[in-house]
Amino acid sequence: MNTPLQLASFSESTDTVRHYLPESSDLERTPFALSDLTSASQLLIWSIRKWLQIRRFPGKFDNQIMDAHRTVRLPEAAESLEDCMAILASSALRPVIIECPCQPYLSCDELTLLKTFRALSSKTLGPAEQHLARLVKGRIANVFCRSAKDYVLSLSAAGFDLNRITKLKLVEEKCHVSN
Repeated sequence: MNTPLQLASFSESTDTVRHYLPESSDLERTPFALSDLTSASQLLIWSIRKWLQIRRFPGKFDNQIMDAHRTVRLPEAAESLEDCMAILASSALRPVIIECPCQPYLSCDELTLLKTFRALSSKTLGPAEQHLARLVKGRIANVFCRSAKDYVLSLSAAGFDLNRITKLKLVEEKCHVSN
């Protein structure tokens, strides 16, 4: 008798058990503050949030994303972001949590999107698709990444960087080394 299910075969390999280690992206809201991000990352997250707000309240905020991108001389980036968000909205595997524009912390899904865009800014498609696999599957992830890469390239051409560290803290040295 043929069944569509296959039993897992026993393996004596020691690496078959994997431990689940929760990450910040497993929480509904992360501890990552928007204010700690680079200006490019803040623009990206604000634009994602604003895109959803525009869809929920048509007519009220219509030109804000384009106006913000025009202000930093990146109108083409707004178009690429529009494509990304339309793909995400129409093909997400589950409800995606996008915060209100005034929320000071990132949601887990916003962090996933930021990681995706950051991976693309490092010119690495594989990790970007792996991050995005939490939200969309297969070929759709590839289509999303093509539009997201256009966004990242626009930012990069204008001198904006998604990966730069914005805040460093110096821990005061308690012991003194004598020369």
